[in-house]
Amino acid sequence: MIITPTKLKSLFPKFQDVDDDLLAYKLEAIEDAIRSYTNNPFQIRSIRDVAFASGERLIFDDVPPFKIGDTIQITKCGANDGLYVVESITGNAMTLDHATRLDAVCLVTLVQYPSMIVSGAVKMLEWDCFDSDKVGVASETISRHSVSYQQYDGSNTINGYPSMLYGFCTPFMRART
Repeated sequence: MIITPTKLKSLFPKFQDVDDDLLAYKLEAIEDAIRSYTNNPFQIRSIRDVAFASGERLIFDDVPPFKIGDTIQITKCGANDGLYVVESITGNAMTLDHATRLDAVCLVTLVQYPSMIVSGAVKMLEWDCFDSDKVGVASETISRHSVSYQQYDGSNTINGYPSMLYGFCTPFMRART
């Protein structure tokens, strides 16, 4: 996860009134959008190990190289491929935030996002939570007061967000193969 709802609320009081489950859901969607747009998995390949996936647990041959709260990516494991968050570590076993689908051997890699990505994701979340309702309104006039908003359509949006919000992604873009 790019940033936890708890940490988000402690750093940005604006989100205090938003439900944690809703924030987690929206942050997960933003994370997927950023990874897809940049074609960058943000993996730290030097911190990688093989493990046996069983339910909500990963079992390693030795002590896992991860810590609680880390985002990991499981690959080469069929239906288990995806992002998970480390909930707890006991000996050589690690508990994940949600269960894997199959019992299988898999490759586990640490995922870390640079602070620029985290900051950009928070701006996208802020737009999603507080400004997205202004989409579609080109102009509004009441008496002598006039308000205009930018019109969003396919030419200036990416994944449903204004393209200007994706500017922070440029240094992290990877070529598509």
